[in-house]
Amino acid sequence: MGKGETVGQGRVDLHIHTTASDGDFPPAQVVEMAVRAGLGTVAITDHNTLDGIGEAMRAGVDRGLAVISGVEISANHGELELHLLGYFVDWQDGMLRRRLAESEQEFVRVYAGRAARMRALGFRVEDADVLEMRPDGSYMLKSLLDALLYHDRQGKDARLDPYRRGDLAARLAFLRAYQQPGGPGHAPMQMMAVGEAIALVRRAGGVPVLAHPGTILAEGESPAVLEPMLRDLAEQGLAGVEAYSSYHPPALTRDLKGLACRLGLGVTAGSDYHGPRLKPGLELGSVTSDPREVLEWLMREAGAARPGGRKPLVAPGRDRHEPERREAAAGARLKGE
Repeated sequence: MGKGETVGQGRVDLHIHTTASDGDFPPAQVVEMAVRAGLGTVAITDHNTLDGIGEAMRAGVDRGLAVISGVEISANHGELELHLLGYFVDWQDGMLRRRLAESEQEFVRVYAGRAARMRALGFRVEDADVLEMRPDGSYMLKSLLDALLYHDRQGKDARLDPYRRGDLAARLAFLRAYQQPGGPGHAPMQMMAVGEAIALVRRAGGVPVLAHPGTILAEGESPAVLEPMLRDLAEQGLAGVEAYSSYHPPALTRDLKGLACRLGLGVTAGSDYHGPRLKPGLELGSVTSDPREVLEWLMREAGAARPGGRKPLVAPGRDRHEPERREAAAGARLKGE
């Protein structure tokens, strides 16, 4: 990042979902909500799709909010299901879009399979509970836990008692009990390998970052066990880890930052905001971090990933001192110039 150059003033949230995947609100509304929340920079990171970015960027220019193009890719690493965040990707890249569409089809297939396994365990859940068709023909994946709790509103199934709060801690406990590899409700995903996902993000001019690595850990497990995997992924091109996350308590964030530092990886910050339906109680911009720490590294990494250090694809908010110049520059970037 050059002298005096910023992405946006104020707090950041670099992990946000919209109705382009499984979020509750359309991209333009998410931008409006971010402005009201006092955020300066956001990243739209829908699951396996880039379809919400254009709308969010246009709204960001109008409302003076910096919007980073992003995506969250489901990928495999052995038996582990990982989520890879790609920041500053060229959201019009044809190869990336094609592979993401293929991944989303597999994502839908697997969640239907997991619903079937939960039915075999005696839970009530139907494919229609998990796969809700939107008017535009796209799928929205609903949490299996949401569906189970909806059908057991009377509280008759004691197996669901530990998860009825529906908060992040309950969701993580449910994930570990039923959906992790080896769990009774797990159906493996034949997703792209995480190495391919990293390469796709790099090819599209983006910065690959591992999302919420704390969710990989078993309860009480030290983040130190992630070091061999992160070292391997770093050799394949991984640039950073999402150390600041709604899934990470402060001690885990601190340990992940230390681990990233030892491995030469950067850190990012994101809430994984979806909206009140899927993640009740989780607010946009609720993850606290140092915006400068996160954005300076991310912008440097993105510039290094592009030919000649060309600036990454970002829709900056208006510079209150030079609005015309900033808006013209944003429009040029949106056109790929």
